[in-house]
Amino acid sequence: MRIPALFLFIPWLLCLGFPRDQAQGQLTETTANAGEVYPHTSEGIQSQFNELLRSYQSGDGPRFDAAIRSFSLPNPEVWLAETFGPSQGERLARSYETSFAGFRSTITGKIDHYGKNAELRFAVHLSKAWDLKATAATGVGSSTAVPLTDVSLEAYNLWLSPEGSAAAGTAWMETFVYLQGAFRYVGGGASPFWVSPTSVDILAVQKPVLVHSVQPAYPPEARARQIEGTVRLHVLIGKEGQISKVEIVSGPKLLQQSAVDAVKQWRYTPPLVGGQPVSFDTHIDVVFSLRH
Repeated sequence: MRIPALFLFIPWLLCLGFPRDQAQGQLTETTANAGEVYPHTSEGIQSQFNELLRSYQSGDGPRFDAAIRSFSLPNPEVWLAETFGPSQGERLARSYETSFAGFRSTITGKIDHYGKNAELRFAVHLSKAWDLKATAATGVGSSTAVPLTDVSLEAYNLWLSPEGSAAAGTAWMETFVYLQGAFRYVGGGASPFWVSPTSVDILAVQKPVLVHSVQPAYPPEARARQIEGTVRLHVLIGKEGQISKVEIVSGPKLLQQSAVDAVKQWRYTPPLVGGQPVSFDTHIDVVFSLRH
């Protein structure tokens, strides 16, 4: 008995069809996980960190891993070779792997410290934009890599805190380069990972020192109602040492405005990074007590 050619041809088509559908499914999944594009603004890096926090709180491991990877150089070997040349780039690629592992450990550890607090939040503020070539070239250590091209580095002050709580949060600084639609980690603190330890001191952070303060007035209604407490303020100290931004974090509502009005008049020595004046992100606690 002869089997018609048509019946032999149909199974062959079906066999071809399955791999084709599977490949299409893989393509769709890859596209979906390609990552979000974040604008090159303070709000952009804030959104990138918020995605990291949301993915952790959701308990979605793959999503959290993807959020962490969004901070990595997309192709470290290629970028570093193009920026520093093939010989230095190969050496730095190995160092970057270690440095980024430290970044991942740091971020995960800080979030783990607070658990899955639903009100946990990141606050991110630009501290200083660095010129990559000028920064590296000023290094005095022999192991400092010297780039071939000019690339802008950005050091950001990060603050992780349970929102609405008077508990102290965690503050630190990281350095990033904006590349392919996201902020990519390139170093802890205010210096990139390729700057040798002997030259980090030129980028030392000199924190602002309070030189003039104004005591807040005790609101009459709060005094009459025997209301005491601490008002926590999130402030940005400008390059001249003035308070350029104030946000209320927590504290009794009747005391908040008085605390804001007083702190706006405070003055500090200019915050410095590498000897250059910068903006400085911090928190101030204003205590109201009827016993004094």
